[in-house]
Amino acid sequence: LMKPTTTWKCLAAALREENWDRFFPLIEELDVSSRIHARQFNERLRNAKSSEKSDPMHAEHYAELSMRIRPGEAVEVQLGTATARGLMTPAIQLFVVHPKFEICLEHVRDPIKCFSKYAFHSSRNSYKTYMDYQGIWKPMCEMESASNAVAENESILIEDAALKWENSCEKKLQGYFLLPLDKKSQWSIECDLKNSVLCIRTKLNQSQSSPSQCTALMDISSITWMAHGIITKVKETGSKELKNLQIDFQINHMPMTKIPEVIFGERTRFTLELIPKLLPDVRKENAISSLTKANQLVKTIAIGGRINSEGARFEIDNYLPSGFSHLNNSQCKAIREALANPFTLIQGPPGTGKTVVGVHIVYWLFKNIQKRPASNSQKTRAVLYCGPSNKSVDVVAGKFDYFFLL
Repeated sequence: LMKPTTTWKCLAAALREENWDRFFPLIEELDVSSRIHARQFNERLRNAKSSEKSDPMHAEHYAELSMRIRPGEAVEVQLGTATARGLMTPAIQLFVVHPKFEICLEHVRDPIKCFSKYAFHSSRNSYKTYMDYQGIWKPMCEMESASNAVAENESILIEDAALKWENSCEKKLQGYFLLPLDKKSQWSIECDLKNSVLCIRTKLNQSQSSPSQCTALMDISSITWMAHGIITKVKETGSKELKNLQIDFQINHMPMTKIPEVIFGERTRFTLELIPKLLPDVRKENAISSLTKANQLVKTIAIGGRINSEGARFEIDNYLPSGFSHLNNSQCKAIREALANPFTLIQGPPGTGKTVVGVHIVYWLFKNIQKRPASNSQKTRAVLYCGPSNKSVDVVAGKFDYFFLL
C-alpha cells in the first residue's frame, strides 16, 4: 500500500489528538486508495500467471522469473511483527516477486532467531572443563553458521513438496520429506543436506486460515504460513528401483503461533527453501562436537590450560639452512618454541614471514626423522603440513622443491 507521507502524518496526528472528525475521513481515503491499488495488483497478477502458462520452461528445474514495477505501484507483501525498542511493530515478513517465487524477509532479517538461538555466554580466556568450552562455543558457532548461510544467498527451492508431520516428546514440531535420488541428480542438488536449514512455506486460502485476521484494507485471497527448521537426519529409503532420501527436520521458529489444521493434511503441498551451511562453519561445529573424543593435549589447548614442556626434542645445529632467507630474532624465537613444545601458536599480520617460519620448522622436523634409526614398523614416518587451502600448502611444497629438499 503506497500513500504520500503527509497522509500518514495527518492520520497519526489525528489519532494522538483524538480528532475523530479528521481521523475517519482519512481512513476512508486510505480504503479508496487501497482498492485502486488492489485492482492494479490483481491485473498484474493475472498477467504474470498467463505468461507463466505460455512459458514451456516453467515446469523445468530452472526458470527465469521477472518483475516490473513503477514508483508508487502496489506490491504484494505479508506483514508480521518485530520488536523495536521493546515494542511490537509491524515488519515485512514476505515479499512476493512472482506467483511462483517469494522472498522470506523474516530469516533474512534475523537468521539467528530462525535457524539457531542466541548465545547467553561470551567466550573466556580459560575454562574449567572441555564441556564448559563446548557449552559456550557451540551456540556461538551455530549463530555464525546461520548468519553466514543466509548471507551466502545460495538457497535451493523445491516446489510442491509433501511433508509428513509428527509431534516429538519435547513438544517440538518435526517431520520429514522424501527427495528422489534421480531428482536430486537432475536438479543438481550437490550441497550437504544434513548440514542445511529449511524455510517452509505454503499458501492458505482465507477460509483455511484464522477467521479473526483482518483483511479489510486489502482484498488478498490467501496468506502464507511459514516455519523455519533445522535438518537433523538424512538417510536412504525405498526399493532398488525407486530410491529416496528421507530428510528429517525439526522446527526451530514459527512466526505464527497458531498452526492451521490444514497444514497437517495429506494433500497440502509446501515450498521448501534449502539453505546449506558453509563448509568452514560446518568444520568448526564438527571440531567442537568431536572434542569429546580428542586426546588430552587437544582438550588442554581448548580450555586454555598450561601445556607441560618436555624440553627440546632434538638438537638444532643451525637456524639458517643453505639457500633459505635470513631470519629475524622473532622468527628464530618462534622456531625454537615450536621445536621444543608439543603445541605452539604462531600468529602475525600478513607479510611477517609466517610461511617462512613454517618451512624452517618442517625442515628441522624432516632432519630429525632422517637421524632416527630405522624401525621394523611398516608405518611411514612423515611430516604432516596442513593449511587453510591447497594453494597455501602448494607454496610451502614449492619452496622445498626449489631447495631440493624433497
